[in-house]
Amino acid sequence: MSSREGTNRKVVEHQAHRGWTPYEEASDGYFVMPALCPRAYGGSGVKRLFDLDNEEIPFIRRWNALTAVLLVEPSVKLVARLAMDFADFDDGASCFPSIEMMTRESGLSDRTVRNGWAVLRGLGMAVRVSRGGSYRGHADEYQLQIPDNWRTLPLLGPHRRKFTCPGCGNLFNPDAHSILADRLKGSAKPDGRPRAKAGDGVAWIIGRLAFCSWPSSTGRKGSRACTDAWDVKRREKGEKVWDQTDASGKWAVFWEAQGDPW
Repeated sequence: MSSREGTNRKVVEHQAHRGWTPYEEASDGYFVMPALCPRAYGGSGVKRLFDLDNEEIPFIRRWNALTAVLLVEPSVKLVARLAMDFADFDDGASCFPSIEMMTRESGLSDRTVRNGWAVLRGLGMAVRVSRGGSYRGHADEYQLQIPDNWRTLPLLGPHRRKFTCPGCGNLFNPDAHSILADRLKGSAKPDGRPRAKAGDGVAWIIGRLAFCSWPSSTGRKGSRACTDAWDVKRREKGEKVWDQTDASGKWAVFWEAQGDPW
C-alpha cells in the first residue's frame, strides 16, 4: 500500500468514526469533500436536515443534528457533543463520561458540565443506566437517545432559519435557554414544557424564544415591546393577550415564529 493510499484510508475511517459522509474518490486517487458534515449546504440556501427518526442514518449524525437545533445554552450543546465521544457511535450506548475529563476538554467548570448532564437527562436525551463509584476511574454509565417527543422540544427548524417575531415582524435568532425543574426557586417563572413525560425535568420561558425582545431578570437587555404589540393585535380580534394565554397557546406562537416545521 502506498503512502497516499494509506492516508486516504485513514481519512475515510476518520469520517466514518465521526459519523460524517465519506469523501468521494476522484480520478487521481485523492478524495474530494461533497459533504463533510451532516448539514449539507447547496444552491442558494441550506438544505433540509434529515428526519431524526430515520434509524437508517447513523445515530451519531442524528444526535449531532438534534444537538445543533436544540434551543438550549451553548454549554449544554458542548456537553452533548462531548458525550458522544464517550458513547458507541452506532447506538449511543455504553457512555461512560468522566466529569473530570469533560471539564478538561471543554474548558467548562465542573458545575457547568454537571448542569449540562442534568439538562440532557431532563430532556430524555440521556438515561443513566448505572451509577459509578465515588473513587477515581468509575463514571456513571449513560444511554444516549433521541427522545420520542423530540418534535415537541423547542428547536430550530430543519432549515435552521431565523425566527419571525410575531410582534414586530423582524427576523431574529431565538434566545436559547433552559430551566431545570428542581432549580426554579428564585428563577423567572417558566411557562412551557415538552408535551410528553420525557423532558418534563426541563422548562422554558416561551416568550424569550418566540419574541425578539423580552425582559430578563438576568440582566439581558430587552423589553415587552414586541409582546405588547402582539397583545394589541389580539385585543383587536377579541382574543386573549399573552399573559392570559395558556401554555399550549404560547407554544403555538413559538411554532408560528419558527415557521419551519419538521
